[in-house]
Amino acid sequence: MNAASPNFFNPNISSKIGRAFLLRVLLFSSLVTLLLSGIQLYIEYKKDLNQINEVREQINKSYLKSIENAVWGINKRQIEALLEGITALPTVTQASIKADSQVNTLFKHSKIDFKHHSKNISTFTQKILSPTRNRRHVIGVLEVAQNSQYVYNNLKNRLLIVLSANFVKTFLVALFILYIFQKLVARHLSTISEFLQNPSAFKDKKQLVLNRPSSNNTINDELDVFTQSFNKLCGELHSSMNEVETSERRYRALVEGSLQGIIIVDKNWKFIYGNKQAFNILEYTNDNNIIGDLLIHFPNEIIPKDIHNTLKTISFEPVVYNEIKLITKKNTAKYVKAMFMLITQEEDDDEVIQIVFNDITNELELKKKQQDYELQLIQKNKMASIGTMLSGVTHEINNPNHIIKQNSIVLKETFNAMQPELNAYAEKHPDITFNNISLNELIKIIPELINDIHYGSDQITNIINDLKSFVRQDKDQDISVCSLNDLIEEVRYTLRTQINTRCNNFELDLQASPSDIWCYKRRISQVLINLIINALEAIDNPSEKISIHTSNDKENFVTVRVRDYGDGIPLENLHKIFDAFFSTKLDTGGTGLGLAISQSIAAQHHTEIRINQAFTQGTEFTIDFPIDVKPMDVQLGIN
Repeated sequence: MNAASPNFFNPNISSKIGRAFLLRVLLFSSLVTLLLSGIQLYIEYKKDLNQINEVREQINKSYLKSIENAVWGINKRQIEALLEGITALPTVTQASIKADSQVNTLFKHSKIDFKHHSKNISTFTQKILSPTRNRRHVIGVLEVAQNSQYVYNNLKNRLLIVLSANFVKTFLVALFILYIFQKLVARHLSTISEFLQNPSAFKDKKQLVLNRPSSNNTINDELDVFTQSFNKLCGELHSSMNEVETSERRYRALVEGSLQGIIIVDKNWKFIYGNKQAFNILEYTNDNNIIGDLLIHFPNEIIPKDIHNTLKTISFEPVVYNEIKLITKKNTAKYVKAMFMLITQEEDDDEVIQIVFNDITNELELKKKQQDYELQLIQKNKMASIGTMLSGVTHEINNPNHIIKQNSIVLKETFNAMQPELNAYAEKHPDITFNNISLNELIKIIPELINDIHYGSDQITNIINDLKSFVRQDKDQDISVCSLNDLIEEVRYTLRTQINTRCNNFELDLQASPSDIWCYKRRISQVLINLIINALEAIDNPSEKISIHTSNDKENFVTVRVRDYGDGIPLENLHKIFDAFFSTKLDTGGTGLGLAISQSIAAQHHTEIRINQAFTQGTEFTIDFPIDVKPMDVQLGIN
């Protein structure tokens, strides 16, 4: 036998595949052995348990009748003989006859000391009836104790023998299978692996040769076919590599002369190759050592992930982005029209991304200016149309809503007056139902339904009032100069009831001087009311503080800050709180229009409402009002 070949008594399990194969054979064989052994042991165990039940049936059939006659005749000698016969049966350790109360033992016979084996003892009882014909009654109780210890002893002995025998058998079979596998397959796989790991094998056109015994049989097996096909493939691969090198040189010459930027990056967006035009657009020089750097910087890290996922989804088809933002070497933003394509490299089956792009930054800037001008015109026309439409719609909704609200009040008062009579009628007729609902349940449900109608009507009223406030153009008001400090004092007086109810620590710190601004007075009051009400709803305890502060921190501006010391705004809601109809209080009457309208009013006054959560507690809203700038005569739209 060849020294390199395995033998049955010394199998070669140094190879990874040999160890893995042996492990799987042992694992599978062990599982099958455990399953079959478990089934066999379970069957034997059930037989032993059945013997205990058979003894009980034998006592009922063969002894019970005689015991009834002996107890009825008070034949002590016969009773003792019968109990001794019962204890002679397999598994029975004690038999006794007790009075009907099962407290006093009348007769007893034991085979062994009953107390020492109480853990493995199970008892069953059988009533002893009088043998009279007309009416049988209980004259005693037969109690039999059985020892199940031998069942567990048999199970342990069988478990040890069966598992030991099966383990030895499994191990020997696994070794034999490993020997056959190593002899026929594994050693040749090792030879193939070593050949493939040799980097000069393909360049030198070496042939794969397996160490197999020669045979006169002309029929080739799978390994022979593999070796021949592999050697043929290596020759073709060598020729193809030469063709690829020639093609690559031509491709590089074509790419370098392109007027479009071309870049190749790996799947982590690290730079591999770029042409001259790409360096110009991204403001790099050929002297920069950028191999392996993150050449393309996206302002949003989600963009490259989305591009890569999209390329994978559409099966390597190109993806075109008409407008995408990049950050150049000089940290300037440029917009490009880019085509992305996922390419698989043949040498290592790795994926790279080819990017072909044109700089469209100047073109987009001109286009954006034109769009902004068009949007301003459209917005003005839209707001005028919405104002006209909402004026009519809110009037048409208010009339039936008023009827609904008044009728719900009448219904509630009427039902409250009827309720004593209904309760009395329901007590006399508890089984009466209407539409499969009992009268008692209806008496409980109807007030809730009426309250729901009233609540829904209030919701409609709140939404209509907010919409009317939004579209109102203040035709009866002129732009005037108002003191922001005075406006805050007026709003505080207006909301004094809500403030006194909800907050015991309401603080005004009005330090701005001057505090006069050009504004629509009623609209700025509306903004302040919304911010204060939001602050009151943000605190959970009346002892928590709310503060309003004015100052002239910025030149030619009056700054107002409204801060609460509540729990703050959740991070996931920060970008949505100025959106129309977004509210966390919809179930308690909120419409989601307050902050959206306030932001639009602020924009009309050439400012904005900002949120500051850089505190350990609470939220602060800040507005910087310009002193010498008049507001626009048209209110801007809301999100």
